[in-house]
Amino acid sequence: MPLYHQLTQRLRSIASKLESSHPMPTEREIGEWSKVSRVTVRRALADLVQEGYLVSRRGRGTFVAPRRATTPLDRPSGFTETMRRLGHSPTTELVAAEEALDPHLNALMELPADETVYAIERVRFLNGEPCMLELAHVPASIAPGLLRHDLTGSLYAILRDNYGVAPAGGNESIVAVPATTKVARLLQASVGDPILQTVRFTRSEDGALLEHTVRHARADMCSFTVSLGSGSELSDRSSYAVGTRRRA
Repeated sequence: MPLYHQLTQRLRSIASKLESSHPMPTEREIGEWSKVSRVTVRRALADLVQEGYLVSRRGRGTFVAPRRATTPLDRPSGFTETMRRLGHSPTTELVAAEEALDPHLNALMELPADETVYAIERVRFLNGEPCMLELAHVPASIAPGLLRHDLTGSLYAILRDNYGVAPAGGNESIVAVPATTKVARLLQASVGDPILQTVRFTRSEDGALLEHTVRHARADMCSFTVSLGSGSELSDRSSYAVGTRRRA
C-alpha cells in the first residue's frame, strides 16, 4: 500500500480513538514519526478534513471533528429540548436582546408596519462548544415583557408556560453560506468556513405567526433531517440529512 494511504489510515484510526475537538499532532510531528514528506502529511490531513474526521482551524491547527448533533425538521422544536432528548448538554449565551421596529421584518412576519418585535440573539453551545448562532424575532403583542425572562433557556418553554402559546407548525429553509467575520468569531470558526443557515417561520395553533428565526450552524457540528412521510415515493422512514459526516 502506498505510504500516503498508510498514513491516511493511521491518522483516521488515531482520530477515531480521540475525543471530539482533541488536537491532532502537528504536520512536523506527523512527518517525523511517519518518515514522509510534509506534502504527503498535508494531503492526508486534508482528505480526513474532507471526510469529516478532522476539522482545520486557521492559525490553531487540526482537531478531531465534533460529533454532529442532528435536528429533525418534521416538527417545530426548540434547541434546548431537542439536544437534551438526544443526550447532549446544551447551554446558551445571550448576545443581545432588544425591542425593535423594522418595517421590512414586519412585512415578512405579516405584522402591521408600526408593531414592535423582540429581537433575541443567542449563541448555542453543545457540551461546552459553540455550534449555532441564533437570531429569533417574536411579535411584542404575543409576549409582552418577554425580555424580562431568562433567555438563556428554552424560548418555546417561556412562550408556552408564561403566555400560553406554542409552535404548532411552520416552515424552514436551509442553505449553505460562508462564515462572516461575526459568525466566525462567535462560533470559533474561520471566516469563509461552511455554515448551514436556516430560516424558520413558526405558527401557533390558531395560525398566527409566532416566530421568525435565522440560525447559523457550524457544518462540522450540526445536521438537519427531514421525514418524508408515507405519501412520498420513498419509505415513510426515509430521511435526508444535510451535512452528514461519512464514517468508515
